[in-house]
Amino acid sequence: MNKISKIDKNAHYFLLMHPLEYFVIPGLNFVCWYKSSSTREKWVECEIVEENYKLVDEYKIELRSIEEGYGKETFYVDDFISHVNNGYIVKKTSPDMHCVEEHWIEPLTSNTYLHHSAYVLKKGKR
Repeated sequence: MNKISKIDKNAHYFLLMHPLEYFVIPGLNFVCWYKSSSTREKWVECEIVEENYKLVDEYKIELRSIEEGYGKETFYVDDFISHVNNGYIVKKTSPDMHCVEEHWIEPLTSNTYLHHSAYVLKKGKR
């Protein structure tokens, strides 16, 4: 069985991505885009694109964000399959699957609380 048969190229996938940021070089009007590791990661819906790499080559796979401002991520095919199997990349299994930010409070003492927030994947109404 070849590796590509394990990949549904028509499906959408969620992966944790940092938003793209940019700066402009003064005088040149040149925009430089980059991903900062200091920004918060979010589960972003992506689709497989074959602009730079073809799946039939079984070399690399490129995912492009459906959501504006997140760009693309590239993986070796073996790594992509491993990430899907281990939950680092999540296949979209229903049309109502989406990312939401959850908040909860944890009491530490009688008057001290810790506020948590995380991006999670959910099914159902937005």
